[in-house]
Amino acid sequence: MLLRYSPGTKSVFPLNDRGTGTAHVKGMSISPLTGPSLTAPSSTTEVHRQTILVVDDDVALRGTMSMMLECDGFRVLGAGNGLEALQMLEGNSHISAVLLDLFMPVMGGRETLHQIRSFWSSLPVILVSGYDMSELDQDPKTAPDGYIHKPFTFTHLTSTLGAVLH
Repeated sequence: MLLRYSPGTKSVFPLNDRGTGTAHVKGMSISPLTGPSLTAPSSTTEVHRQTILVVDDDVALRGTMSMMLECDGFRVLGAGNGLEALQMLEGNSHISAVLLDLFMPVMGGRETLHQIRSFWSSLPVILVSGYDMSELDQDPKTAPDGYIHKPFTFTHLTSTLGAVLH
């Protein structure tokens, strides 16, 4: 699945009930769900069963990342800003990793990352942003475990997440 930002795109066209079709969602287009790697896991497929917290103020992008991860067998929780994410982390000790947008209202990604490192230092955090990572703090105590540059593919999202989880 490929996400491409298209400035000016504002309509939402949901995928059909079989998970196929093309959707245009506020600022991005989503290519059709096709191929075996993009289908939901079957009962015979090993399922990750790990819970990922997706933190992004863009509802459409958060939903798309959630859908991608669910297609790969993850459980997904969502938060619209860093403060919501920290509240969810306090109540959910089973979260395996966090996908974190850099710029959000209320509490942005940098402050959220620092808070996560302070209270859940071993929890993997992957920053998801269109900005250059060289601007970020490279101190190992506060640096993210991974970085995904927007736009990204289904494969890049799941392989980056897989690398920090193993």
